[in-house]
Amino acid sequence: MGEAPAATTSARGWAALGAMYLLWGTYYVSIRVGVRQFPPFLLVGIEFEIAGVVLYLAARRFEPASRAGLTARQWRKAAVAGTLLLVGGDGLVSVGEQHVAASVASVLIATIPLWMVVGDLVRGRLRWGWPLLAGLAVGLGGAALTAGGT
Repeated sequence: MGEAPAATTSARGWAALGAMYLLWGTYYVSIRVGVRQFPPFLLVGIEFEIAGVVLYLAARRFEPASRAGLTARQWRKAAVAGTLLLVGGDGLVSVGEQHVAASVASVLIATIPLWMVVGDLVRGRLRWGWPLLAGLAVGLGGAALTAGGT
């Protein structure tokens, strides 16, 4: 298989990044709206169910290796990861969004890379440097700028 032209790859990459920003940004607003109508864990469970079905069908359609289905081991791993995300991740964010604005929740979530960097620095797996500091500043600054008080 040949490589795609750089301009096409770049355009696709930017389009994917833009879609991710749009979808991720609206996700916290949708949680804020959703927890007014549904209990938090039910809301996230419904979201996970829809997303899981869509992704599974897309994988079966577009990824030849997945057409054979998942093994029992893969199902177990997916169940553990999904449960942890449902209960410890998005579920707790949904509970929190009953009490704080979506913008506050999204800024708090945006600090996750900061904590990952701190953990790597403490373990000696990473060193301070201008690219690291600039990346953290841009990411956290962008999240803070977009937090409008939903």
